[in-house]
Amino acid sequence: MKYAFISDIHGNTPALAAVLMDIERRKVRAVWNLGDTLFGPLDPHGTFNRLNGKDIVHIRGNGDRELSAPDDGASTTMNNLRRNLSDEERVWLKKLPAIIETDEILAFHGSPDSDERYFLESVSESGVYIKSAGEIEEALKNRKASLVVCGHSHLPRIIQIPGGPLVINAGSVGLPAYHDDLPADHSMESGSPHAKYVLAEKRNRQWAAEIIHLPYDWAKSAEMAMSAGRRDWAAWLATGIAPVKPI
Repeated sequence: MKYAFISDIHGNTPALAAVLMDIERRKVRAVWNLGDTLFGPLDPHGTFNRLNGKDIVHIRGNGDRELSAPDDGASTTMNNLRRNLSDEERVWLKKLPAIIETDEILAFHGSPDSDERYFLESVSESGVYIKSAGEIEEALKNRKASLVVCGHSHLPRIIQIPGGPLVINAGSVGLPAYHDDLPADHSMESGSPHAKYVLAEKRNRQWAAEIIHLPYDWAKSAEMAMSAGRRDWAAWLATGIAPVKPI
């Protein structure tokens, strides 16, 4: 009954390869990918090829949704990737569901009602804070799942709601830190360059979970970012710290 939850690969094929190898070694029952799979300046096509045809449950992230939109005022990285997507990749992105709910598992990228909103964190000009159990419970009103999984913030977390579900943020396979200016200027920093994902399994009718930190050749991924002109991504990938604003 062991599940692997991965998220926010962001086109980082070396990190994805390390995670998939580790998951295979652990012989899990199912793998769920919580979105933001291809967007980034690294290797989106290689990432798609590694995932295509594998028995993985995929969910749409905000980056996946935005890649399917026409060119607009988005970043150069976003618009370049949009123009270079294959027809197969476009079809795959458009078919991704925003949310999946089973008898036991509720899965989404950001929040149940928005792929752009953090589920476990509050962001303001004062900083980033973990939401209270009451706030999380309110967002899950009328949801029956005993396990809730999300991504988006790139920060792996395991939170047990008293008398309620176990809530997991799977962290990020491929981007351990980043800087954003919405909804307020902030950085999300995991503190290490490792690829991260979460294992969960039922034990005596209760969910247990473990955050996995995996080494991989993050220097190679940082070099890929530098070659694409993204010094900010290179710094984030190499350190898990985000002192550099997007360029």
